[in-house]
Amino acid sequence: MLTSLKILHQIRRVWSHSCPEQLGFSCTLQCLGHCHPSITQAATRQMELLNANSHFLHDNIVQYADRLAATLPDKLRVFYFVNSGSEANDLALRLAHQYTQHEDVIVQTGFGHVGSHFWAFQLQGDDFSPDIVTMGKPMGNGHPLACVATTTEIAGAFTANGVEYFNTFGGNPVSCAIGLAVLDVIEKEDLNYTIYGFVFTLGSGVGLFVGLDMVTDKEQRTPATDTAAQIVRRLKEECICVSTDGPWENIVKFKPPMCFSMEDADLVADRIHHILTGDWNTYPIALTYYNAFTQLYSIHLLYLRRQNTQSQPNENKREGMQTYSTQPISWIHTRIKDKNPNC
Repeated sequence: MLTSLKILHQIRRVWSHSCPEQLGFSCTLQCLGHCHPSITQAATRQMELLNANSHFLHDNIVQYADRLAATLPDKLRVFYFVNSGSEANDLALRLAHQYTQHEDVIVQTGFGHVGSHFWAFQLQGDDFSPDIVTMGKPMGNGHPLACVATTTEIAGAFTANGVEYFNTFGGNPVSCAIGLAVLDVIEKEDLNYTIYGFVFTLGSGVGLFVGLDMVTDKEQRTPATDTAAQIVRRLKEECICVSTDGPWENIVKFKPPMCFSMEDADLVADRIHHILTGDWNTYPIALTYYNAFTQLYSIHLLYLRRQNTQSQPNENKREGMQTYSTQPISWIHTRIKDKNPNC
């Protein structure tokens, strides 16, 4: 019996730290053996070609769904692909509860996207400490990887009832190696500190996770859903991919990667300006929407510059942030006034 075995490699036989060679008979996961060449080649080939999420069309997910559908009753034709059995069970419960309209969940972003802190809950102050933290998508940079962190008291209460949690894919060597690499890149490339250097104030949000709230009037705040959709469509024509969010899909959501540069920010601000001002002839957004919007928000691209250009050591960066001076660049708002002084 292989119990807590540190496996090194491969095929149906495994080599470990404690035994030169073992024949794997406990392969409920690796049904084709460890490191089957066809499996590793397929994984390598796809990783070299593309790794994206299911928001984008790809033949693999369609072909896989068709193959699975062929093995199931005809009425089962909707597939939600997740990363583990636990996720599948959770999703099944969510789907079942959808009819009851049960309580909502608040989500806060993490892994550096808020800029000044690594986790959004740290914005609440040093005295605030959550009992449980969950994390997912950014951990693996697209690779399936998630985690739950909690206290020993909570974990002890969980196991005291005889509950043993097991996750088939959680913490596997490849995922953990990728997770470590993600943290290495964030640290070595100073991405968390870079994000602190510039912020969009587009209605709501912080750091690199913000929303542009489109409304048609200031008092009633009527959602401008069509306008938001036009902005997304027009940005897509410029090869800038954003999406809408919110109950009425009137919020244009911006959540760029942490390697987002000031040049990228300039480009996005410029494109949004042209869309809102109707400078382009194709499908111009109605000026009434545009004027109403500008009365609500001045879209600023903000960034913080060092008062001196000398790099500061990592351990002093939190203090160094206080030496920044805020210099707003009202790209869009300035251009709005140039075109329409009444705005």
